[in-house]
Amino acid sequence: MKRQSLNQAYNEEIYGSRISLTAALVSSEPLSNRLNHSYLKEQDLSASVIKAIESERFRLAHELHDGVGQILTGAAMLTESLHADLSGTAKKEADRILELIRRAMLQVRSLSHLTSPEFLKDKELSQLLIEEIAYWHGCHQVKCHLDTRLRVSDEATVLQLYRITQESIHNAIRHGKANVIQITVRQDEESYGVLEIMNDGALLQSTSMAVSTGIGLRGMKHRAAMIQASLDVENIFTQGVLVTCRFPLPKPRP
Repeated sequence: MKRQSLNQAYNEEIYGSRISLTAALVSSEPLSNRLNHSYLKEQDLSASVIKAIESERFRLAHELHDGVGQILTGAAMLTESLHADLSGTAKKEADRILELIRRAMLQVRSLSHLTSPEFLKDKELSQLLIEEIAYWHGCHQVKCHLDTRLRVSDEATVLQLYRITQESIHNAIRHGKANVIQITVRQDEESYGVLEIMNDGALLQSTSMAVSTGIGLRGMKHRAAMIQASLDVENIFTQGVLVTCRFPLPKPRP
């Protein structure tokens, strides 16, 4: 419900921005100024929406850890206590239940860490991607491969690239039904890096329409803009989708 309300507010604000842009086109102000003002307004709105999403992620991560996590811990302790008094088939069944509870505890712990913005601080992009891949391997039958040839540690850049990767993997599995995902981080020229997420899932019906209308893909586009990066989504060959984010590298300190 919270995500839905954020999406609704976002769409309403974007719609309002477009009406403002149309009105501006018939005013006496120079066209370039009007377009620039509308662009900056939309960028500010995007930044506000993304900030709200990160805040909600932080709240959700703590609820998972302190709420669901604690309930599962209690269930594990109770099962262990009952396990000691059982024998035969009942004891084996209790073993299976305990194993399921422990697996659920690991999933909740992993998900709460990967969701919380606090978890991302002081970490390189490669570290986060390794943990993200481990999470997806644990809960989905999908093969994720990682090839990192570039060290990315700038906090703002790491955050946005990591969220773009999360959304790309989610889309590939949920909508594309992908079986294999390849993630590559490499340098492109001296001052740019490239993040590529390629999957073997279903083709997009229209890549331009997907980016302009899909909440997830549109959010990825705005995240890229926040770090002055470009983002492209395209079909590859007869099956599969490639997401490419080209981002500027921080200038080396003198």
